Amino acid sequence: MKIDDQPKIPVTYEDVDPRKYKLIRESDGLTKSGDKLLWINWNVDGTFHSSHDEIKVGRSSILDPYLGSYAWMTTTVIEIIEQREGYVKFKTFNSIYELFINENNMKDLGVKKCAMEIIDRLCDRNGFNDWWFNLDDDIEEEIMQEIETIIKKRTQKGE
Repeated sequence: MKIDDQPKIPVTYEDVDPRKYKLIRESDGLTKSGDKLLWINWNVDGTFHSSHDEIKVGRSSILDPYLGSYAWMTTTVIEIIEQREGYVKFKTFNSIYELFINENNMKDLGVKKCAMEIIDRLCDRNGFNDWWFNLDDDIEEEIMQEIETIIKKRTQKGE
């Protein structure tokens, strides 16, 4: 059997949102995700004044700004309804938004991807894929968790 013909482990990330920020508009559920979020102050004439990392009344949020474009921008914040670690609910001139901030998603996703890549590469070896795909699902999951634990332990030593 050729390596290309061997079965690969299906990779799904449905339970892990790989983006750090998730912004949800309350009125219609519109959801935007991104890796960078800035809070913008505007000049009186509507031009850019300054950017900040923290929310504050009078600022707009801009999601994934890059070279003059962005994934989403809100109008100016007029009220911060609720704020706690990893979550902010705020009102703008036009809408109410919920912002979810997950500091760990990127690191956890990277660890999961690394563990899946290790198993996928091992499945390219004769005999391993037969052994792996004949394991019970709970044993496969246990092995994956052990690999993830090792990766986390090794990468944290370097921090």
